[in-house]
Amino acid sequence: MNLIYHQLTVIVLFALIFTSSCSMYNIVIYHHNLHQGNYLTKTDVDQIHIGMTKQQVSNILGTPIFQDQNNTWYYIDRCKINHQHLTQKRVILTFNKSDILTNLDKFTDY
Repeated sequence: MNLIYHQLTVIVLFALIFTSSCSMYNIVIYHHNLHQGNYLTKTDVDQIHIGMTKQQVSNILGTPIFQDQNNTWYYIDRCKINHQHLTQKRVILTFNKSDILTNLDKFTDY
């Protein structure tokens, strides 16, 4: 009886260790930090305002990730650090024919 109890205890402990190791998989495996697109900081984005020229915006935020034919610039910043959720920041700027900023849309996770 004592031998069966001992064997059962060993089997249960082995099963617990084996199943818990699967839940540790994401913690043990190294994931490098992923940063794609433009690097947008709240300080830089807050400096942008209606009435600025393309050159002024470019000096602050850098080159946009995409420019369309309607004089719209797209800045996109995607970042995933370690095991955190992916964060995405988007800033969409529209300029008039005189290259003056007329519309500013911020979609950020600050």
